[in-house]
Amino acid sequence: MKAFLCFAAALAVILTASLAILTTGSASGREGVVGGWTVHNEIDTEAKAVFDKAVAKLKTKTKYQPLSCATQVVSGLNYAFLCTAVDAEGNGYFCVISCYLAPRADAPVDLVSERIIPFKEQ
Repeated sequence: MKAFLCFAAALAVILTASLAILTTGSASGREGVVGGWTVHNEIDTEAKAVFDKAVAKLKTKTKYQPLSCATQVVSGLNYAFLCTAVDAEGNGYFCVISCYLAPRADAPVDLVSERIIPFKEQ
């Protein structure tokens, strides 16, 4: 009986630790539910570094300024940056820059895209 109780206690600790790891973005220090999006109103230095790498991959003369960031814990981390942008002709607009960061420490920023947010003047 004592061996069974020790086994049950160890199993409970392992399951609790596993659940804690699965429900936080502990690989990057960002918390969130796996698969769910978490919004960060301030862009920290880690997110800014990811943003700069993503913008460099777009290879455009457009100037982007991030306003906020959202992250999604997957097998790695998805980022979505809400930005203002000014293209080479001086036209301003809002957009979302999305990218993916693999869980490896040396992983490059990948799958970068820009989605323009259309708005209509009334």
